Amino acid sequence: MNQENQAPNPPDSPSPADRYEDERNRYYWRNLISCVLVESLWGFACAMVATTTIMAVFLEKLGATKTIIGGYPGAVLLAFAVLQIPAARWTARMPRRLGLYIALHLLPCFSWLAIAWFAYAWGLSRPQALVWMVIGLNTLYALAVGAVIPMWLELSNRFFPDRRRGQAYGLMTMGIGLCGSLGAWYAQHELDRLPFPVGFARIFLIAGLVMIAGILLYLPCKEAVPPETPLPPERKSYLAWLWTRYGSDRRLMHFIVSRYLFETGASAGVFYAVYAIDRFHMSVGAAGTFTLLTNLARAVFSPTLGHMGDRRGYRRVTAWGMIFASCSTLAAILAGSGEWFYLVFIFQAILFNGDVIGVQNLLIEMCPGEDKTPYSAIFNTVMMPARFAAPVLAGVIADRWSIPLVFWIGLALQTLGWVYMLAFVDDPRRPGRRVLATALARVNDLKPW
Repeated sequence: MNQENQAPNPPDSPSPADRYEDERNRYYWRNLISCVLVESLWGFACAMVATTTIMAVFLEKLGATKTIIGGYPGAVLLAFAVLQIPAARWTARMPRRLGLYIALHLLPCFSWLAIAWFAYAWGLSRPQALVWMVIGLNTLYALAVGAVIPMWLELSNRFFPDRRRGQAYGLMTMGIGLCGSLGAWYAQHELDRLPFPVGFARIFLIAGLVMIAGILLYLPCKEAVPPETPLPPERKSYLAWLWTRYGSDRRLMHFIVSRYLFETGASAGVFYAVYAIDRFHMSVGAAGTFTLLTNLARAVFSPTLGHMGDRRGYRRVTAWGMIFASCSTLAAILAGSGEWFYLVFIFQAILFNGDVIGVQNLLIEMCPGEDKTPYSAIFNTVMMPARFAAPVLAGVIADRWSIPLVFWIGLALQTLGWVYMLAFVDDPRRPGRRVLATALARVNDLKPW
């Protein structure tokens, strides 16, 4: 027997956990700069193909019904989630994942180049066929990207120390906001300047090229490997293992219920831009203006929300995002002119920041320390039915009745979602300190009756 392998660490040598923490701190700024550059370029590109503004208006210009416009983001989200659990199993044995993450991100970016070509060639001659071609290609893009997205929670945990992750996410989201503003301005400029469908084809082409360039900037990142990588048991079904390990987590189950309620209501956001342009006779370029405002607001609010997450916990960040989503829907209901929708999309920016900074980091902190990939995969997969069905149902309601009815239903469900979360979802850093539960306990102690 090899005695050397069994010898304990010398008394003065750091433990594997300490070495892991030191490595994350040593490469923090290197990783942060690369990630901020990647997210900034992708923010620029994604702003030009924003689902609820530019793509919704593009589909409407092609003659798509509101049911199809509502179903489009649902189809994309369905594709985004469907491969996450199998991919989590596939990557569970990989000590390093960054190379695979980069490679599998590159291929689907080419789908935007194809969408650009079809938009230019078919925009006037075959609009109905183009609707389904765009939905199909974007679904394939989401399918491929979704397969590797669960790795991001694990990679971000390996890139950034626990107490600096909020700062990192805040700076990355600020980069998304600032460059997304530039992307939205450019999209607005091209849509106003060029005739349909040339303007849309141009921005889809630029978006695809920028995505391809951006993903390569992950190459300088340094991935710290945890001391131990858990392996799924060989003799047990992977789904059974996931359920045994994560299905008994009541905090996760409560979080899923709150997000089901909230995201079902948040599907109303698909129709904000379409409603504003139709109801108040705004130009098509307003879709770019809305996206521009959203990204500027994201840049402004993200450092504050990241700091709040580091200091006060990510459940608080998530809750504020959900509450401002309700404010956004209420503003859309009360809107008396198109200018009201500038406020709607500013509030939407806080929702987006809450999801990017709050939800992802809340999942990281809920998860056991060894591996974040399965936790992300099971959350996104379980959320899949709500993310797919809710926009489709919203589109049906909009077609048969009216878009304002969609907004009223959405407001009620969003409010139920964040109230449920405040009442029943623990902050991992402060177990038992749920806002409404604490308030009820104090009332009970007073016994006013």
